[in-house]
Amino acid sequence: KALEQMQAVLKQKRDWFVYHETARIARATGDLTGAMSLCVQGALAWGETENKIHLWELLRELLSQSKQFDRAIEILNLIASIRKHKGWSIGPELFRELKAHNVDPESLPHFKELYQKAKSWLADLQLSDAPSYSGKITKLLPDGKAGFIAGDTESYYFRLAECRFPSSGAIPGLRVKFNLEKSFDRKKQRESQMAVNIRML
Repeated sequence: KALEQMQAVLKQKRDWFVYHETARIARATGDLTGAMSLCVQGALAWGETENKIHLWELLRELLSQSKQFDRAIEILNLIASIRKHKGWSIGPELFRELKAHNVDPESLPHFKELYQKAKSWLADLQLSDAPSYSGKITKLLPDGKAGFIAGDTESYYFRLAECRFPSSGAIPGLRVKFNLEKSFDRKKQRESQMAVNIRML
């Protein structure tokens, strides 16, 4: 029941921390695939990388459970780098894990660099089973944070944070490839779809 309620919230509020909470519930119900998908969506959603520290910890555990050990180590490095650069403690358990993988926290690159590296495979992980669509950006809203993409049959709302390229390149007329996710149109008060994971064609 809690999972259903959180999935309903996600239709209207697509913040990373809502994805994180929903992923935790999905994992508790034994749905590891669903938890992974939600975790990845939260990882790619807008928000400061360092604020997502507990989401990264959950994602690392899920990657290990699904035997994606190289990616789990990348996220382990990201967690350690966040803790190092923010001046947070690296607990004994995390330190032991780093040592087991011959990782010296002092020699890790900045967490923003590690996140950029992980971002490409996170997007691939998210897109593995999702159908792709193509269209072109037709309009940007005055706030500069969102706009619309015209597909084959209809127009879709999108956030610039969903662009997998520098958002300055998101201009009307640009042809793009994208996926769709369920959303909620507050103006029309009905379910809708929004464009996500937007890539240049």
